[in-house]
Amino acid sequence: MELINDEIKSLSASIKSFRVLAIEKARDTWASSELLNILCERKHAETDEECQMLLSEAIAAVEARLSSDLPKSHAEDNPSDFNEQFLKSNSSDKIFLLNSLSAEKISIFSELVPQWFESESNPAVMAVLIRKFGHCWPSEKRKVLSQCLFSRFLSVRISALEIFVAHYPELLLEHLPKLLSSEDPRVRTLAIQGLARTDIDNAIEHLDSMLAGGDSREKLCALRNCYFLPFDKIKSLILKFLASDPPSDLMQKAGLLLEINADIEIPFRLIEIFDSSRQESVEILKKILNGAVKAINLSGILGDQYPQYIQRLQDFGKRYSARRFVQNHLGRINSGSTEPEIAEVFSNLSEHAGRLEIRDALKDSLNWNIFPSLKERILNFLLQNDSSAAANIDESLRKYSISGFSEEEAIKIVSSWRIEDRENVKNEIINILSAETQKPSTELQAAALRTSRRIELSGLVSHAEPFLKNSPEKLTVAALEYIAHFDPERIFPLLGYYLQSGEIRIKSSAVAILKQFDLNQALAMLGTMLRGKNLQQIKGALSCMLRFDFMVVRKQLVDFLQINSDSELLDMGLCLFQSNPDPNCLYDLYVLEKGFSGEFASRVKFTREQLTEELVRFGLLNDVQAGKMENEFAQRFSADQENAKIKAAEAPKPYSLNEIRNQANLEQMQNTFLKKYFLYPLMQLKESFESSSERSEVVPAAGFILVFMMISVYLAFSASSESESKVRSGPLLACETSFLADIYQIDRKKMTMLLVTADGKKILVKSGRYASSGQFLPGDKVKVRVVPFRINPDNVIIVKNYHIEKIR
Repeated sequence: MELINDEIKSLSASIKSFRVLAIEKARDTWASSELLNILCERKHAETDEECQMLLSEAIAAVEARLSSDLPKSHAEDNPSDFNEQFLKSNSSDKIFLLNSLSAEKISIFSELVPQWFESESNPAVMAVLIRKFGHCWPSEKRKVLSQCLFSRFLSVRISALEIFVAHYPELLLEHLPKLLSSEDPRVRTLAIQGLARTDIDNAIEHLDSMLAGGDSREKLCALRNCYFLPFDKIKSLILKFLASDPPSDLMQKAGLLLEINADIEIPFRLIEIFDSSRQESVEILKKILNGAVKAINLSGILGDQYPQYIQRLQDFGKRYSARRFVQNHLGRINSGSTEPEIAEVFSNLSEHAGRLEIRDALKDSLNWNIFPSLKERILNFLLQNDSSAAANIDESLRKYSISGFSEEEAIKIVSSWRIEDRENVKNEIINILSAETQKPSTELQAAALRTSRRIELSGLVSHAEPFLKNSPEKLTVAALEYIAHFDPERIFPLLGYYLQSGEIRIKSSAVAILKQFDLNQALAMLGTMLRGKNLQQIKGALSCMLRFDFMVVRKQLVDFLQINSDSELLDMGLCLFQSNPDPNCLYDLYVLEKGFSGEFASRVKFTREQLTEELVRFGLLNDVQAGKMENEFAQRFSADQENAKIKAAEAPKPYSLNEIRNQANLEQMQNTFLKKYFLYPLMQLKESFESSSERSEVVPAAGFILVFMMISVYLAFSASSESESKVRSGPLLACETSFLADIYQIDRKKMTMLLVTADGKKILVKSGRYASSGQFLPGDKVKVRVVPFRINPDNVIIVKNYHIEKIR
């Protein structure tokens, strides 16, 4: 059977437009008894009236093809005969006759189509008429096509939208705000296609939003949309999407776009994504990488330089992985690190000191913006550990017992254990974690947990759990990360508590763990930390960025550094650029440089020039490109500034992502107001009037006056709200409302609970009675009745609670 599994599944998809597309495809393309049975079963289960009508047409079409009982068209003989035959035919025959028309015959009937369409009531026939004749629809009758964009039949709406996208994109602009806010992802993606024909930049913003924030079906629609847009425009979106570690099926579909477009930059970017992805994702990424490399080879764009390209790619992979490895280790050291912590880091590094790429990465780190004492420690480490000595040092530490050793020596021994030592050291690690007499130090227990995670020693979750509470910060972090690695579902309900921790390392670790479950929420938390005034919290956020793929956090980092005035924070940010060599970073550094002056500008410029040299060395840039870059950046920067001025002077485009979001927020507020102060009182008035035994003329008059007053208030509110629709924070109408939500986090010190609704709204409930109660935990689903009174700049709605009821 030719109908593939995905399309069979789409016949019963929860999204109506998916079902419509699958039904239409079955009706027009396939014919088999198996398909016929599937369609009949689906019609029996279908509850939507329009889909039932479409299924009837599909069943009739398949039956006709199976029996070869198809109507014969007279179009070739006489157009007037065809017209008469068409008008007398049933809907199934009409669809067949229209689909059988050749291209040259279509224009002959274009003048008759509006008449056919006006007299037609079947949505299947109307949709086919639009698709067949939309491109040549008489201009004076084209208004009916615009009306079809909002037909009550989804199949008609989609067919009209397809015609406007393909042939009349400029006429679509006035309708885009409504279409781009449609609940149906297929309608929204078609609208994005139409927008791309006239404003590609705004279209990319909408597409990025769908890939970042929608459910899997929305993401699938957005990925399909990428095939209709220029590859150079969507390349970064696809790479960013892959870096977000999406589900495997979506990752494969996104990867296909990279495999069919030969681009020599893509394999390098894929290698960068490897280190921050799950192991199962890495396997898929490697297949995508192989496909992309194969496409480059088949395209011939490298000529006889292909072997050298592969060698550069392999060298880059080793160097990049080594840099990430070194930075992840060095990132655990800060100005407040204790000697045992530092010793543990360098003990881990000594195991790999014999690898040339690791030693090169350590040498490169001497040029990074890290504090001088750490540079001195790295230099001493390199001098003491040549490739031959490193092995000897490692072997000298490879003991399976720490008995009789000092704390510092014990930490070095524990840190030297490798994957092959797992079974030999398991009991020793359990003893370290569970000893009650002569209890080991916090540093040693934390080192034991970190080593267990590194050597993949599972089965210690029960030993790690007691350290989650009432333990020193470093031990809590080690336990948190161990459990998140081996049993993430156990740690997820507790994350809200740790995300609110006042201990920066605990909070940063919780954000990194949250990334596994919800990248967008993790990025939002990073943004909140960066916008805070606590210097240590900001440092924690910058350190936490090591756990993310750099292309995902780069914009946040650049936005932060542009308003930063702290020297140490600048160094931390520049260090992230230095350890992630990417040609796309160079312009960001140029923009940063232009925003600073004096010493700050000089440091950014040095970092940019240093990174340029390394990219040339890695083969990601050639000398000619590097030489031209300064002038190109200057021209681009000047053009960007000019465009920014123009955009600031222009009125916001109604179809832009921000305007549509603002309008959606406004409409929600208006709907709440209308229900509270207009519809509900009106219904009560109606009920009281109908139940009254004495219906005097006074009651209707009073009702009329009340309704008139409420309409006036509503219109006044609408006008004032529209003028303030761009304001994202401020007071809200105190309208009591009820909703279902999940408890995201609880701060028992501040007596607050953060709730997240099904549509992603964040609600902060300030209540000692509920927040301090032990009956509520992060992850619980609750029913809430509240009165909102303010929304803050982070789009968190502050409420006064009335009642919270636990559902599960």
